[in-house]
Amino acid sequence: MMEEERLKKSGEIPTILIVGASFAGLTVYKDILKRGSCRIVIVDKKDYFEYTPKILDALAGNVDPSNVVIPYSAIIKPNEKTQFICGEVINLDPYMASIQLANGASLVVEFDAAIICSGSVYKPPVKTENDTSISGRLNILEEESKTILRKTSFLIKGGGSVGIEMACEILKKMTQAGRRGQILITIVTKASRLLASCLLYTSDAADDLLCVDLGGRRIIKQ
Repeated sequence: MMEEERLKKSGEIPTILIVGASFAGLTVYKDILKRGSCRIVIVDKKDYFEYTPKILDALAGNVDPSNVVIPYSAIIKPNEKTQFICGEVINLDPYMASIQLANGASLVVEFDAAIICSGSVYKPPVKTENDTSISGRLNILEEESKTILRKTSFLIKGGGSVGIEMACEILKKMTQAGRRGQILITIVTKASRLLASCLLYTSDAADDLLCVDLGGRRIIKQ
């Protein structure tokens, strides 16, 4: 068993622990960095940042996954006041955090203040919990895009913004591939219209754009 290491606080300036390095975590990190009066320790169980607004584009093969998934080493520059730790926080109290590192070792980080930015959760493959390495995540996005391109029939559960965006990305990819007239997309939704949380004219625009048959279920015919 590996020995537990301890990252002690600096006695001169406060140590700020940031748990999670996605949009919120990086925003906080950059804001604190500008002030220059703290030591920052950032922890994330992944070694990469993922630009979530473009994940569906990448899944459909409309953008290169390498433009969506970026290594933290290209964003967070370690120095005497900044440290990035790839690991998962398994315990947190007001004075210290226990972290399980990617290599199986454990680390205790002492801090003066902690900011929790643990992010959002989506169903795979939109987001995955177990692919903590950039190579694994890139492989998933590339394989999913190849799978989509081989299919002719799609069932999308949910007629909200994510479901409609996914349908549009599939249509865009199939149009580029010259297969728009060969596919069928079915959208299943409990709501009486697409984009039910949006204004009515937005729903109408989605209907017009996607050529929806307004029957018992939403069927997009190409």
